[in-house]
Amino acid sequence: MFSKDAVPSQLEFLPYSDQIVHDVAHFIPDLFLGFDYGDFLRLGIQERTLQQAVIVTFDHHPFFKQKGDVIIIDSSVSSTCELVYHFLRKAGYRISSRTATALLTGIFTDTGGFAHVNTTFQTLRVA
Repeated sequence: MFSKDAVPSQLEFLPYSDQIVHDVAHFIPDLFLGFDYGDFLRLGIQERTLQQAVIVTFDHHPFFKQKGDVIIIDSSVSSTCELVYHFLRKAGYRISSRTATALLTGIFTDTGGFAHVNTTFQTLRVA
């Protein structure tokens, strides 16, 4: 897992947060999954690093400057985590407690604790 930014201290409880790397200069992936970024430049990764990778993007922001061989965008959901939840369920994936923790955290933070207008009945059902 890669993020150009450090994990905020209040999110260090998330499973595997201690395994996130912040430099991939010498890493050439075969597959790259990008989440919730809106504009590819926000990822902080050089395009040449991904030249040989299949890029899959998940986002709840309207299509703007996302990139990918597969782009899964739905701006009607509250968060990218809600979108990923639906994807995993459709794919038949059994959602573990660790995955559920990560998804719920993303939904909770993106909805402002279920207070923002993007919170729907469906969002609460998924949570």
